[in-house]
Amino acid sequence: MSVASSDEEIVTKRQTNRIRPRNVKIKSRRVDSGVSESSVSTSYILNNEEPNLLNTLNNVSVNEDDDDKSVEMTEELNSENDSLQLTKLTEEGTSRRPTKKKKSKKDKRPDWTMSDDINFLSDSSPHNLSKKGKKGKKVKKVKVKEQDENSEDDRESSLTPPPELNEYQIKSTVGMIRATLMQYSERLRSDGNEISSPGISHEPQDDMELDPELLAIQQSIKQLHDKSNRNPNAKVEIKVIIIRHPETEPTTKKTEKPIKFIIRADDNFEQMIKHISEKREIRKQDLLLTYNKVKIFPRSTPQSLGMVGNVIIEAYTKDIYNYIKEKQNLEKKRLLETDSDKSENDKNSDVPDIEDDNYIYLKLRCQDESVEKLKVKKNLTVQAVIDKYKNIKNIPLDVKVKLLLEDETLKDMNKLEDTELEDGDMLSVVLN
Repeated sequence: MSVASSDEEIVTKRQTNRIRPRNVKIKSRRVDSGVSESSVSTSYILNNEEPNLLNTLNNVSVNEDDDDKSVEMTEELNSENDSLQLTKLTEEGTSRRPTKKKKSKKDKRPDWTMSDDINFLSDSSPHNLSKKGKKGKKVKKVKVKEQDENSEDDRESSLTPPPELNEYQIKSTVGMIRATLMQYSERLRSDGNEISSPGISHEPQDDMELDPELLAIQQSIKQLHDKSNRNPNAKVEIKVIIIRHPETEPTTKKTEKPIKFIIRADDNFEQMIKHISEKREIRKQDLLLTYNKVKIFPRSTPQSLGMVGNVIIEAYTKDIYNYIKEKQNLEKKRLLETDSDKSENDKNSDVPDIEDDNYIYLKLRCQDESVEKLKVKKNLTVQAVIDKYKNIKNIPLDVKVKLLLEDETLKDMNKLEDTELEDGDMLSVVLN
């Protein structure tokens, strides 16, 4: 019996070293010892209980004569336990991976009903429902992303560039703006200190040549405050005067008699221009109409030009119109030069003005290309003019000065009225 007890102790030590208790569900297994039924009994391991190795070994009785068989039986048990442990470890390793839960058969059909416990909250919501939920019920919080209402405002604003204007349109627009400003300034001067609204004069500007569209815009601005009081169906009586060439003598021909028209205020001048060209035998492209020195285009209307009641329109051919304009420009230029000469001579003259016929205007150009304008009496001598010029230019008295008219030297003792000098003549000054 001593041998049997020692064998049992050996088996117990081996089993306790190799097998450690784990919380693993083990299927029931039947182990046969391979010995006789009388000597070895079977043991069962329950599913939900921890196997007690000592109790199992106590149930196994070993015969003294069969020591070798008991050792083989224990080795077989050990090998089987080792294989069980490996399978358990592999099952534990695979079970740790996340797996999708299988849906029950009851959940095959989707449920579209919404629970009353769901509360939709936004990021900006000030409410806190963590303490307001009822006991025993879980309140689900679902965050809904709200679109920012000002998202469109945060976008960068893009501006479409304005259309390009040619040189003619730019000049016409600038001219219209200048004309409007001049009208306003003239009205302020005429009103004096009286404070009034910035109204615009109804009279068109002199020498303004605008495109029909720009002219319509200008006139619409001028007549904006009168549109409400005007009747678009009102009629305007127009008298067209044919302007002849200034160098031709007046005649009594029917072609020079004025033509009268009565048209509505909102009708254009196309039909009127066509009728004038046919009646006076003038080509339509050569005919030019003006109202208060402003050109009239076919698409203009009496209302856009501010015509009310009886008005007079002048008709030109292009050649006659260009001739008259050129003559007017030369006259303006001459008047400007005369005014400037008069103002300069008034500053430099010590003799008061008595009569203009007793004075003459002269221009003296020195060698440095500077020009000095003088207003002197005609009865003065050339030497008196030279002395006056020396005084203005601070030229020493010992320096000799000569005056030349077209490379001819004027004599010092001659009077100006005895020479061929006229108003505005240019004299060359030579210093010796």
